[in-house]
Amino acid sequence: MKPICEIIVKKVMPLLRARVVYKLYNQYGRNQMKIAEKMGISQSAVSRYISGERGVCKELLDKIPVIEEAADKMAEMMVRGASEEEILEVVCETCEKIRSNPVFKKCLFEAKD
Repeated sequence: MKPICEIIVKKVMPLLRARVVYKLYNQYGRNQMKIAEKMGISQSAVSRYISGERGVCKELLDKIPVIEEAADKMAEMMVRGASEEEILEVVCETCEKIRSNPVFKKCLFEAKD
């Protein structure tokens, strides 16, 4: 049995990053290099997130709406120049919402790898 934190790191974080990248690129018109710099990832990772090769799990997005809400908030914060600390607080809040909601937790344990 895996602890919920390990499952969140494996399943939620890549999905959250993918959604933030997608929003920065498609909604805010940021280029891949700027997104990569801002998020501390490679440009090729950004490209894979945008194309859907990485970090995609529609099942979790549909069942755990706080992931999309967090991605919206984080992308907007990045565009307006919020500090890394402020943005990471959203990640922590999202994790807490998932961990404290039995329905969300159940979805994570049942989601395919």
